[in-house]
Amino acid sequence: MRFAAAIAASLLAVAPVLRIDAAECPTGFEAMRRLDLLPIFQPNGTQTKQFITYDPAGQNQSALFKRYEQNGEYVFFDEIGPGYLCRQQMNVFSRVTKFPADEVRIRYYFDDEPKPRIDMTFAEFFGKGGKYKKPFSPPLAYFDTLGLQWDQGPGTYAIMYYPFTFKKRLKIAAYHPAGMKQFDATWFQYTYLKYPVGTPVETWKGLEVDSPTVRRQFERLGHDPKPAIDASTHKNAISLAPGETKTALDLPGQGAITSLRLTLAPWSADTLFHTRIRVTWDNQAQPAIDMSLGSFFGAAGDTIGVEDVSHKTLKTLLFGFDGKTGRCYSYWPMPYWSRAHIEFINESRAPITLSLEATHAFPTALPYIAGQAGYFSVKRTVDISPDGELYSRAFEATGRGKVVGLMMYSSNYNMDGDEYTFIDGSRTPQIHGDGTEDDHNQGWGGYAIQKPYWGGLVNGFQGGYRLYLNEPYIFDASIRVCYEHSRCGNSPNRGQKTDFTVWYYQDRPGVRNLRLTDELDVANPASEKMHGYRMTGEKWSGVTSSSYDRMENEPRKPTTTDDGRAFAGASEFTVSIDPANQGVKIRRRVNRNRSNVQRTNVYVDGRLIPDAPWYVCDLPATPETAFRDTDYEIPAAYTHGKQRLTIRLEHVAGQADDSTNAYYYWFYSYGPAKTQAASKPAP
Repeated sequence: MRFAAAIAASLLAVAPVLRIDAAECPTGFEAMRRLDLLPIFQPNGTQTKQFITYDPAGQNQSALFKRYEQNGEYVFFDEIGPGYLCRQQMNVFSRVTKFPADEVRIRYYFDDEPKPRIDMTFAEFFGKGGKYKKPFSPPLAYFDTLGLQWDQGPGTYAIMYYPFTFKKRLKIAAYHPAGMKQFDATWFQYTYLKYPVGTPVETWKGLEVDSPTVRRQFERLGHDPKPAIDASTHKNAISLAPGETKTALDLPGQGAITSLRLTLAPWSADTLFHTRIRVTWDNQAQPAIDMSLGSFFGAAGDTIGVEDVSHKTLKTLLFGFDGKTGRCYSYWPMPYWSRAHIEFINESRAPITLSLEATHAFPTALPYIAGQAGYFSVKRTVDISPDGELYSRAFEATGRGKVVGLMMYSSNYNMDGDEYTFIDGSRTPQIHGDGTEDDHNQGWGGYAIQKPYWGGLVNGFQGGYRLYLNEPYIFDASIRVCYEHSRCGNSPNRGQKTDFTVWYYQDRPGVRNLRLTDELDVANPASEKMHGYRMTGEKWSGVTSSSYDRMENEPRKPTTTDDGRAFAGASEFTVSIDPANQGVKIRRRVNRNRSNVQRTNVYVDGRLIPDAPWYVCDLPATPETAFRDTDYEIPAAYTHGKQRLTIRLEHVAGQADDSTNAYYYWFYSYGPAKTQAASKPAP
């Protein structure tokens, strides 16, 4: 039956329903508030990126700063916008680190302004000892109060989900009046979205920016956090004998399931982990969800030897379960365009009763357009690794989509393993973590703490979760998420078992949004001639044998040999693209050992793309791990309807060598295409 929107979300402000084009996705607090917009794809060319401490050589020796500036500041975040800094994880407060957080200042510079809008000590900014400064305060901020056995007491790490948006640039630096130095055992992760030029983003206005609505969302776990809309509720109680399958919900036409509440009786490890939920959208050949209730609601790990968590309670912003009452909830928005079908399969040893309450929204109340929003999907990956394996497999998919949540259970897994997430065929992990517990927003192992976006039923790696609601892992052709096997502490590289559940949205089956249309091999005479390659101000040319980011157990030998050039002037070339493109991505192989910072202006058919240089700002790397892939996004306004583009790259600045370098280019066109014609692997 229909019910009033005010009753459906009595504790949250009712938002007007807006039809939002993919190019107008909100940022900052508005994005956090409008969780109903999660299925909508970001504008073409939006990249999920992360500034962190990590070791490109795979030896677990993290480097901290990107570069030193003349005024004595060490820069550790620098992106030329527009963009949106979503998440800050800071692990510099440890007694082992001895980082003078009460003295070192953290400074935030917006849009190339000469003075920082934020200038506080690390301790003040992150609320050390619970002394938070508004608006950087709970529940958007958390400073460790429990302590960990590896550090003998509380006060080791801090998390912040207060959003910072920037129109042109955001630079974050550390400064100490007595001078900075490199500190051992210092880690951080700053995750953000970088948008293509022209995306309307308003720069953070100052300390008065806040959102009582988002704070209420964080404080009301277990209640639907999405804005209320007109909807109906379907209730169904079904009984299933062992081995029986029954349909619980079958909705024809267009709509969206906005919430699922489920009561399971009897509740036990057997029934929780052996009752399956199967969800199929729009009569597709394969279900988007087919797994145990335990996996779907966050309690998996039953097959790898981790402790049984079925008796516990989990509350996150969008899903959870209560082992005492036998109740579960899911508030992920789930759009469909012709049919929604949910069935349950009893594979346990006992007869069960399922009471399902599903909220269903009507098409007129929904902002979802077919092809611009994805189907809600969940995938479980259990990886029992052979001895000597480099990593555990967490998730892999082809097509277009975005990852919005991950739950990890593990056994015999070393928490110091880094996350490696490869997106759209790049050989450089677009997300390279610096320890699994940090990737799940904890430090030094983590513990069983539950927060709206992150936490754990056991700790940060044996039952840890993180929701990527603000910083979804966006992919247009493919994604592969891996967790490195570490030997830190002389642990043996054997016996690792992992169990991952990943929540994500994906486009129609078999459809991707990015395809390779041309390649240029720099310093290859035939390829350069074919593309009319020209260069001025050449500083270097030659052959390099090196590697991309290594994992700890990877052999110490070069994986890639390529010839390239470096220039202090400019290079120019002509490339082929799809005239039906909806934007173009250029990928370039660079040498970050030669220049870990490179700033280069980009011209398309003689037009400078303003306020959007090709900016590489990476950690210094050894000659053995010099290579990385870097992407540049050209909006459709410069490319649509054209078969060829003339690209001019004009060097602006670089460090350590003052030059721009290139070894190989790949050119991709955005727009729907079948996955069968997958992108050619990078040579």
